[in-house]
Amino acid sequence: MPHGERGEIPEPTAVESSLPDQSEQKTSGGPRDRLDSWKEIAAYLKRDVRSVQRWEKAEGLPVHRHEHGERSTVYAFQSQLDNWLREREARSRKSLWTRHRKVLVAGAGLLVSVLLFWAIFRLSLREPNETPFRTIPLTSMKGEERYPAFSPDGNEIAFAWRQFGADDFDIYTMHVSGGAPVRLTTSPASDFGPSWSPDGRQIAFFREHSDGIMALVIPRSGGGEREVGRLRSRPYRTEWVFWQSAWTPDSNRLLVEDQIEGEQTSRIVSLSVETGEEKPITSPPPGLSDWSPALSRDGATIAFLRGGTRDAANVHLAPVQGGRVRALTSDSPQITGLDWSSDGKSIIYSAYFSTEGSHLLRIPAEGGEAKPLQLGQTGWEPTIARQGSRLAYSRRSLNCDIWRVDTTAKSDPGKNPKCIISSTFPDSDPSVSPDGRQIVFASHRSGARQIWRCERDGSAPVQLTSLTAHQTGSPRWSPDGLQIVFDSQASGNFDIYAMNRDGGRLRLLTRHPAADVRPSWSRDGRWVYFSSNRSGKWQIWKVASTGGEAVQITGIGGGFEPFEGPRGDFVYFAKEYNTPGIWKVPTGGGQEQQISSAGRERAWSIADEGIYYLDSHTPEGPALMFLDFATGRIASVMHLGVGPCLGLSSSRDGSFILYAQFEERTSDIFLVEGFR
Repeated sequence: MPHGERGEIPEPTAVESSLPDQSEQKTSGGPRDRLDSWKEIAAYLKRDVRSVQRWEKAEGLPVHRHEHGERSTVYAFQSQLDNWLREREARSRKSLWTRHRKVLVAGAGLLVSVLLFWAIFRLSLREPNETPFRTIPLTSMKGEERYPAFSPDGNEIAFAWRQFGADDFDIYTMHVSGGAPVRLTTSPASDFGPSWSPDGRQIAFFREHSDGIMALVIPRSGGGEREVGRLRSRPYRTEWVFWQSAWTPDSNRLLVEDQIEGEQTSRIVSLSVETGEEKPITSPPPGLSDWSPALSRDGATIAFLRGGTRDAANVHLAPVQGGRVRALTSDSPQITGLDWSSDGKSIIYSAYFSTEGSHLLRIPAEGGEAKPLQLGQTGWEPTIARQGSRLAYSRRSLNCDIWRVDTTAKSDPGKNPKCIISSTFPDSDPSVSPDGRQIVFASHRSGARQIWRCERDGSAPVQLTSLTAHQTGSPRWSPDGLQIVFDSQASGNFDIYAMNRDGGRLRLLTRHPAADVRPSWSRDGRWVYFSSNRSGKWQIWKVASTGGEAVQITGIGGGFEPFEGPRGDFVYFAKEYNTPGIWKVPTGGGQEQQISSAGRERAWSIADEGIYYLDSHTPEGPALMFLDFATGRIASVMHLGVGPCLGLSSSRDGSFILYAQFEERTSDIFLVEGFR
């Protein structure tokens, strides 16, 4: 993500129509037709930015430039790009026919010889990732098997398994040739992210605890686990985000991520397995975090992820002993694991694209284009054996539905949840309209994550956006129910957008190289609050609903995911990195005050009389709770049967609550033999 200063736009900008109905004729130069950055142009052409820039230089791709000297000054029109593609195709066909005709004139025999030579030549140049790989299931138990990690000889794997009906992951090992898995840990807390030491004697792993994450090691045969260190980093939505560590070649130290003291961002550190001594390895720029380290086989270079949010990151390389950091990717998807190839020449990583799901890709360590591995299926969390030619990865299936619970029911209040929004794809991020009659939510049901609207009972769903972005979500109603704000990567990084309740033309409210996410409206509709790391730390900001300069609200403590209170005098907010607690600050800024030690981002909502939130750590399991503004008392509304997904919203009067919960949560591990 770039990090220069760029001011807010003085007026809202129409960037694109989001109506699914594309029958309206597009004219060159119109706002619907215009693409305002290299990333938008590349996304429209379904190519990477480097390829598009090469086309412009070598083949005259119609990209325009403003006359001023500001950044991001390129733009293009979809209609002109379409015409250029058609002409390029026609030239290609004509050129191909001309060449073939000359060859035919020279004689059919010569043509056969040339074609045979060409086929042999192409086969000799074929890259490994062009060859379809044969995959076989390695695990198929009920529940979720995740985080595979090979033993040094490549004959065993360690993995985390959450058995069907269980709440936590434990660490297991098994032989790749089959057999029963061997359980190593039995903690009631979740254990995840195993990593086998190069000498084969120990397995490192992470464990959740109340204050963050513990790093532990355990003998490969089990028993005698030992804590190595307590990390400040928190388990940031482990359902979606990958955690991994890397051993140094001498098996004496672990590379892990840890939150920087006094900050909300994280860096890669080296942790002594014997003493717990911690040494920093990376120093991310302000507002960015580093995580998911993978060490080259010679121990000299570290590959890791860097980004402003866990939903948008890029692969970077850096010398372990310090030196220049290089970015290998630039498209900022959600990345869920990476590892070095056995020859050290490339990085294999899994990237989640909203339109395609999660796929494994290979990118040269020297730089170049990332190419998908031909696995014939989606893939997460790759690991590559140090010896032999084996690749393992997980294949996951996650589905969320949106449920409704009526809190004012005369009989058994809070005991009557009903699923109202459901599809075969994840549905999440619900938001109730001010009059309680309609709902907006985010869904993958169209093939990419888009904003949808439906009636209060879930009927009559209508797609409101059609954006080509990795992530779009967090919709929120304006107080008059006529507009909706949301966040999206449609412009390359996360920004805040507004649209009418029926969709249509989008207005870009923020345009900054940092990440701007989780918007919500002020009660009078004049302001839109949002979270941003533009200052180097996650803070609460607000911008006029008509556009303009953004104003920072929170200060030293930082904040994330704001909602204005019912009287318009305070802004309530959570913290990032899954930090528990809810705070408030005056709408004009000032002293920040914690009002609850429970509640987490994407799992709370404000009603007129109090705050509803999800507590995942009650003795009985996940529960919906209510904090009363008047009394300060906390009451349990209901217990959830399964884990919550992303999003919670209450009606203004608190008469009903919407929440997303997992309906399907499965994962198996697959093996690829002969991987190069």
